[in-house]
Amino acid sequence: MSLYVPEWVRGAITDTHSAEWTATLWPVNGDGPITLPITAGSLRQDADAWPRWTADVSLGDLNLAPSGLDSAVLPFGARLTLDYTIANSSGDEFTLRPAPVLLVDTVDVGRGRSVGMTITASDPSLAISTDAYAVPSSLPSTVRTVSPAIAYLIRRTFPSAVIDDRVNSTAYVGNGFSVDGDPWSSIESLADSIGADCYVDTADRFVIAPGPAIGTPTDRLATGPGGTVVGTRSRVLRGYNRIALVFRDAAGRVVVGRWADTSGGPLDVGGPYGRVTYVESRDREATPTEANLAAERLARRYAGKVRDVEVEAVGAPWILAGDTVEVVLPNGSDSLIVTSVEHDLTGTGPSRYVFRTDTVGPA
Repeated sequence: MSLYVPEWVRGAITDTHSAEWTATLWPVNGDGPITLPITAGSLRQDADAWPRWTADVSLGDLNLAPSGLDSAVLPFGARLTLDYTIANSSGDEFTLRPAPVLLVDTVDVGRGRSVGMTITASDPSLAISTDAYAVPSSLPSTVRTVSPAIAYLIRRTFPSAVIDDRVNSTAYVGNGFSVDGDPWSSIESLADSIGADCYVDTADRFVIAPGPAIGTPTDRLATGPGGTVVGTRSRVLRGYNRIALVFRDAAGRVVVGRWADTSGGPLDVGGPYGRVTYVESRDREATPTEANLAAERLARRYAGKVRDVEVEAVGAPWILAGDTVEVVLPNGSDSLIVTSVEHDLTGTGPSRYVFRTDTVGPA
């Protein structure tokens, strides 16, 4: 999932280099594109939230403040792109776009003690989420399995959307499935029910992919000489050791998929920790075997997650949520999955990486 960068780029962030973010506004009134003068801001990617991508871009003056409904900077169809350029001391330069095209959703103008404006933008899942159903609605009779159901809900808002389906699920949705209100919420539920994620990637595709698992690290964040880490935080929390997912069968009867930690470790359901159960309903049909498999898949994401690791490091915008990264701290190293990333758009501050792990070390 990590974005391609030349190898010298990874080395550059451990040495003297320059980094610059460029925010470009693409209005719908015929003006532009407009390069925005960034004075502050952030780009966030969070695999546990939707929209998955959000950005705040602050401008130090009011030259672009909207003065009417035909102004360029308005949340009525305008788009925002963010590009990152890095250069090393030898003069090598590389630019990448580490986020999809974002939809402008808020323009906040301050004219009091704080003068300036902030533009907030989110990925296109926002448009699907707000393209809500007025009443609970069934899908067309030709849409009966998970992957086609997700594709239908995406293309209801974006008919020409490019969908990269890496799952091609034929799991049966059932005649009783309906969408009530937010279509993206239904997309998330359908993806979760098969152990998958659905999100917009940096190439502006809607991706349906298996939930991330620990793999070979694509990058390394380390403290000490040659490292880029400037700060860390670790939090141990009371994690789930049981999963219960509620489905229904073809006759409408309740089917519960179950998973429990019986490893004999500190989170074993029969031990002193007790039972900490995550329960969720799935509005689709499943057999008992399918329901248990779904609970087991969800356990890989939610159950036993007892520790958050937060790292502040020199920005590396090619690292994405879902990537496996080797984190090297004074007390040891671990391969962890990135769950969220936040970049400082001024290019001067560190980036924040959050990892979720089911281990308790290193601290």
